Amino acid sequence: MKEINKIYLVHFLAGLTNVASVTFTLYFLSHGLNQFQIAQFFGIFMIIMAIFNIPTGAIADIFGHKLSVFIGLVLQSWVFWQAD
Repeated sequence: MKEINKIYLVHFLAGLTNVASVTFTLYFLSHGLNQFQIAQFFGIFMIIMAIFNIPTGAIADIFGHKLSVFIGLVLQSWVFWQAD
């Protein structure tokens, strides 16, 4: 039962991306990107997330849920690091 609580916590924290999207928008605006560029960035990011979300279940079944979440967070961090 403790494992399911960890998964719920991760999903709750992932839900905070709504707050992060506002914060990132303000951050990108302060660094000279216009609203169209920010919209393109978030659009591409969401499309990539949707595409890679499909095989995540298979990866989790093969390698485990923890590794799947870890790889996803590393890739997401890399995408935001490249945008800076």
